[in-house]
Amino acid sequence: MKSLRAIAPILVFVLVLAAIANKEVGSDSKLKPILVLYVLGTFFAALTAVVLSFMFPTTLELTASPDGLTRHKALVKF
Repeated sequence: MKSLRAIAPILVFVLVLAAIANKEVGSDSKLKPILVLYVLGTFFAALTAVVLSFMFPTTLELTASPDGLTRHKALVKF
């Protein structure tokens, strides 16, 4: 279920692109409100992510030193 949530924005993007590509010129399809809502939703989602990342910063601590790392057995040849 988590993988579906992760890929959902990409699926929505593909659906919007398909709707734009299949739109007939001159037809009354009411596509403009859908595009405006999509762009606004995407913008506010990105803005929320940036604001929350500043409010709750995370740190990544790497414990292994570069001297302690070893190559995989298959990469020894290279």
